[in-house]
Amino acid sequence: MIPQKDRIVVLDALRGFALVGIFVVNIFCFHMYYGYTYEFHVVFEGLDELIYNSMLILCGGKFMFIFAFLFGFGAWLQYSKYSDFSAFKSFWLRRMSVLFFSDYFIFYSSLMATFLPLM
Repeated sequence: MIPQKDRIVVLDALRGFALVGIFVVNIFCFHMYYGYTYEFHVVFEGLDELIYNSMLILCGGKFMFIFAFLFGFGAWLQYSKYSDFSAFKSFWLRRMSVLFFSDYFIFYSSLMATFLPLM
């Protein structure tokens, strides 16, 4: 854990904002069956449809972009603290391995497996 004086509070606040935004945008999908995507989207009528479509247009993907940007910025901040790239490389591989295995085996999804080759 980083001492309080060394933390960048604005980055923590933006991360929290992005996570809440991702939750709010995806709240519709939390009760949806995966096989009934089309039926789910045509259920909304009137004001519900307006709210759903405006949320998708105005918010969809934007919070994930903020969160991904902050993830990369955090990686750059960690990299800037190391003077030797090989030391950072071992630290980064260890950290990404923990993220990958916790995502794949504990939560049983392949999200990190999709994004790790891109890094």
